[in-house]
Amino acid sequence: MHNLGRKNFLFAGSNEGGRRLALFYSLLASCKKQQVNPWEYLKDVLERMPNTKTSHLRNLLPDLWNGQ
Repeated sequence: MHNLGRKNFLFAGSNEGGRRLALFYSLLASCKKQQVNPWEYLKDVLERMPNTKTSHLRNLLPDLWNGQ
């Protein structure tokens, strides 16, 4: 699997694009591990982030997210 990811990152456009893609894949894998729907999660988190204190951002990670 690692080699497949590495080959896909070659087409990300740049090193920064590869980092962003890796971050996105990591987030999706975390959602899958926690049995969280990634699209519902992302929609909710993006709506909540502007009103969330920095000290509470940890609660928006997939392992603590409750979707409510």
